[in-house]
Amino acid sequence: MKCLFALAVASAILLAVSADSPEPGTAPATTKPQAPRARAANEARRLAAIASAVLDGDECMEIVTDRAAELMFKIDRRDRWIGSDNYDVDRDKFTRTKKLLIRVSRLSELKADCNLWLRTKKRPEKIHVVIRQVNSLSSFYTWGQMIVDPPKEFLPVLKDGRTAVFAPEGRGRVSALAPVRDSLGDVVGVVEACCEIPGP
Repeated sequence: MKCLFALAVASAILLAVSADSPEPGTAPATTKPQAPRARAANEARRLAAIASAVLDGDECMEIVTDRAAELMFKIDRRDRWIGSDNYDVDRDKFTRTKKLLIRVSRLSELKADCNLWLRTKKRPEKIHVVIRQVNSLSSFYTWGQMIVDPPKEFLPVLKDGRTAVFAPEGRGRVSALAPVRDSLGDVVGVVEACCEIPGP
C-alpha cells in the first residue's frame, strides 16, 4: 500500500513538472518581466504559503517559556523592562524554527525574511513577535515592542486563516501574512514573509 501511495505521489509530481515544461524541441515561452513591486508581492506570498505549510503550530507555541509568558504582562513600577529582561525560550525549539524560516526565506532571489508572530499564551487576543530574522525586514515590527494588539492587516489571517499582502508606500518592502496552525487547525499565529522591492 505504501509503495502504491509513493508511486501515486511521484506520478503527480512528474505530471505537475511536465505540465510546466515546454515540449521537446520547442523554445520556452517568453514572459513580460514583472514590475518590481508586483514581483516582491508575489515572492512574499509564495514564501508565506511555504512557511505556513511547514511550520508546526504546536511546537511554535512551546518556544516561549510559561515563565516568560507570565512576566511579559507583569507591571513593575521599579522595572518597566521586567518582561523583556526576563524573556526566555526553549532553545532547541527556537533554533529549529528560526533555521527553518531562514531556509524558506532563502528560496527567493530577493532579499527576504520570514518572521514569526504568535498569540500570547495568557491573552490570546494579543500577539508578540517571537522570531525576527537576519535582515531585520518587517512591515510591522517596531523596536522595543513586546505585546501588541494585532494590526488590522493581521485580523483576516488570525480570524479566518486567509493570506493577506501588505505593500506600504515608500517603505521599499512588501509583506505577506499567512496563518500558523496547530494540530487542531486553530490559528495560533502569523508568519510574515517580507521581501525587499528590487531596484529597476
